Parts: sequence; C-alpha cells; structure tokens
Amino acid sequence: MICKLYFKLIFNRKNLFNMKNLNKKIGLVIVALLFFQITNAQVIFEWGSIYDGGSTDKALLVTPAGESFIHFAGTRSVGGGTKIYTRKYSTSGILKWSRTGNTFLPGNLLFIQRDLFLSTYVICESGGSYALIKYGIDGTQKWIRTITENPVGLKIVGSHVYTGGQSGTGFFARSYKASNGVTEWSRVEANGRAGRGFDADNSGNIYVGGIDGSVLDEMMYIVKFNSSSLSPIWTTTYMGDDLSGRDNVHLLTVDVAGNVYVTGEIDAYGSMLANVSMAKFNSAGINQWKHYIRRAGGPVGAIESKLVLDWAQNPILTGQANDFYNVNPSQETSRIFVTKLNRNTGAELFDVLPNDPLYTNTTIIETPASCFLDQFGNIYIGGSGNNGGLTGDVRWTITKVDGVDGSLRWIEAGSSLIGGKTNNVFVSTGGDVYLANEETFTTSDFEVQKFSQPGGGLRLMVSDENKFSVMLYPNPSNEKFSLQLEKDLTIPNIIVYDISGKIIEEYKNVVNGFTFGDKISPGIYFLSLISGDQRQTLRFIKTE
Repeated sequence: MICKLYFKLIFNRKNLFNMKNLNKKIGLVIVALLFFQITNAQVIFEWGSIYDGGSTDKALLVTPAGESFIHFAGTRSVGGGTKIYTRKYSTSGILKWSRTGNTFLPGNLLFIQRDLFLSTYVICESGGSYALIKYGIDGTQKWIRTITENPVGLKIVGSHVYTGGQSGTGFFARSYKASNGVTEWSRVEANGRAGRGFDADNSGNIYVGGIDGSVLDEMMYIVKFNSSSLSPIWTTTYMGDDLSGRDNVHLLTVDVAGNVYVTGEIDAYGSMLANVSMAKFNSAGINQWKHYIRRAGGPVGAIESKLVLDWAQNPILTGQANDFYNVNPSQETSRIFVTKLNRNTGAELFDVLPNDPLYTNTTIIETPASCFLDQFGNIYIGGSGNNGGLTGDVRWTITKVDGVDGSLRWIEAGSSLIGGKTNNVFVSTGGDVYLANEETFTTSDFEVQKFSQPGGGLRLMVSDENKFSVMLYPNPSNEKFSLQLEKDLTIPNIIVYDISGKIIEEYKNVVNGFTFGDKISPGIYFLSLISGDQRQTLRFIKTE
C-alpha cells in the first residue's frame, strides 16, 4: 500500500508540480516518503499540484465548480506586484486552465470571496486606504471601489456584496450591486468603536460588533443595519457580571433565525483578562446566555480563529490555546481548541484539544487558519503546525474532529522538510477533502491537494465486535434518501426527527436498508438508529 501510494504521489507531482531545480525534485521524493509515515487508513492522498512562480504565491480559497470540477483562487507575484491567480481542475486532478488577473492588487489582500459564477471579490489595504475589487472568471477586473472606512469583513449573498466595519467614531455597513459595483445602500452610526465582528444574513441585514464608545466602561456593542432604515434596526449594549471587567466582540455570526452569536472578552478583569467567551443575542438583540471558554489566569492565553454554526445551528468556535512555559519551561507551546455549545442554553457540548487532549505535549505548535463543516457536522480545521510536536518545524496541517463528541478523527500534515499553511478547506458531499495551501520551499508556492475518505467521511455505526456499518445517501437531496445497511443487518428501531426534536417518521425492524424522506418538507433532519444500547445519529438535509 505504501509503495502504491508513493508512486501515485510521485507520478502526480512529477507531472503537475512546476519544479525549478533538481534539489527541489530530490526533496520531493523525501517529502513523499515522510508524508506517508503519517497517513492513516481514514484518509487517502489522491493528487496535488504546485505552482511556483519564483516568489510569493498562495492558494487562498477553494470552491466547487459544478460536480466535476474544483476551483482554486489566490495570489501570485509578478514583476511589479501581486495579482489574483486562479486554477481550475477536474476532480481527478487534471488542470483545465490557469488565469492571472489583468491588474495589480492595490496593497495587501485582506479578504477574498467567490460567487456562484466563480467571480472573485477581494478587499485590499495600502497605507490605511482600502479597495474592493471584482474579477471575472477570466481574471479581468470588472470594477473597483474605494472604501474610505476600515472594513472588517466581506460576504457575497446572491447578487449583493456586503461589507462593514469601523467608520471614524462609529460603525458602517454597505451593500454593492455585484454586477457593476454600484452602491445600493450605505449606513453609519455614531457609537461603535473597535469594530471587529461582521456578518450578513440572507435577507440583506448587516451586523457589526465591537465596543460601545458612548460610555466610559468597555462594553460589548452590536449593531444591526438594513436598507429599509437610515437608522440601525437595533443596537445592543452588553456588560457581564463584573462591572470592572471589559466586554467586547471579536467574532460574530448570525443563524437562519436572525440570532447573533459573538465571541470576545466578557468580565475581563484581573485573572480573567484576555479570556475567550461566547454570548448569544436573539433576533431583537436581547442577550440570551453567555459562556466562558478559555480564561487567562496566569501565563496562558487563547486566540479565536473561526466561529461557525453546525446544521442544528449550534455554535462552534475554533482557536489557538497558548501556553507560556507551563507545560514546557523552556518553550512556548500552542494547540488547537474546538468548542461546541448548545444553541438554546449555551451549555457546553464539548470543549477539546484534539491533538493534545491531556494538555501535556511539551513541543506541540499549532495555529488554526480555516474551518469547514461537512454534511454530517464533522469539523475540518486547516492551518499550520508541527504534527503534534513530532517534528521541529511547522508545516501545513488539516485536522478532522468528530462533530458529535469532539474526538479526533485524523490529522494530516506536510513533510518535515517543508513549511506552509492550509488557508482554506472544502469537503464535497462524497467526503473528498480539497486544500488550498501555501507551501514553502525556497519561496512560497501556490499548492492544491485532494484527499479521499473511505465511506465518504461518514461516521460509521459499529458494534463492539466491529461487524456492521451504515451509510446514508444522497445527502443533501431534494427527493428521497437511501439508508444502506450491511447485508442481513437488522436495526430494530429507526427514528426521523426535525431540528426541534419532533418525531417525523419511525420505522421498525429494518433489514439491509430502505428509502425514505420523499414526503418530508425541506429542512435539517436527524436519523437515529437504535439497536439495544447502541444509538447512532446521522444528519441529513432535504433541499427545495
């Protein structure tokens, strides 16, 4: 198996990687050997490709382009500056085309997004000035708009481009028409400071969070903007229990019902300084709960990375837990953390350090940079690290965490000879994992990779004797679903229930499998399989 995969890797990289010298090719052979020392049966390397333009090149975003193609976007350095760079592959790894933007980016790239037509939108910064730019699928600049404020986010919803952030002594929100960049509406308010949190919902509402500048104490402050009103729809100010503590917003996301989840500091004072906490506000801006996740309390710290929602709308926070000379008196260490809370109560569903669960690793270095949830709620965290401290240097990493209990499913990483970072992750409905990386040889290269997962990434239902498994497909579906069981396997009780817990359908003594779901309405559902004291739950989505 190792030899087969080894030659598969070398064949693909020999033909797809753009190498510049023999030393790099020799190093690649060693890379392949080291790579498969950490590969496991749960994930299989399929193909990879590197573009090396001789300077600083990075893959930053990966998006599907229909069922048979995958599209990567990033940047490449050319004489005179940096340009947008895109590459389209078949899912089997054949490069279909590569395209370079026809204009230089005006500064550092802060945000990058794609729309359904594979147009690329970026916000760049140079010397405190900002620009929003749209590039077509062919790399041609379609329009550019100057932003005089400080944007903290970018989101594409349908035919609209949304941004928002800090505007002098207040928050701002703005909507542009995606086709031509014309401003559709723009709003400002006067009290917001230190704007960092941003999101937009499917109804065109924009949310910005930071602190309230109208009071002396540092208080959490959130504003909801909309095109229908010159004034904000609502503003909310929140202070925790400690009147001396500071409260602020770092990350913000909105669920399908308009509830707002934020992370930041709450009651940050004394030993609680630099804590990471989460709070929920309902669609009217009223606080529902708060929950402490990581506290300072000495020479330790935590940094938020991504705040996302699972299919049941439970909030999930990924971040980096830093330890300053506690675990190892001679070295700082850092590890990824993943925290999932109940959306209704704020109760902790799990809080894990997947690659160092006992907090004892004396050499681990991990930094998360990206996050993706697959159709089953499993969490994929991309970034950089040293493979759990097994090697001295830092390289790209991708970690899969079980969405039910937070357990580590697998981790993959680049070789110990190469630095790098996984900037973006996409997982298909079939469980294929695509990575947009920056890989460091002598320079930073634009790297893309594909991995497959046996079973399509499903969480298998396995007995104590490991005798049976189940599979649910297609998922999502706009018609019916099929549940496939191992031959002659009988499940005594199968229950289908909706996101509120209401039982929709129930089946008894199912043998081999069956089809279902053709009469249920679009939405998020759960399928529970019950056999004795075993219970396995699968999530599935019925689309329009």
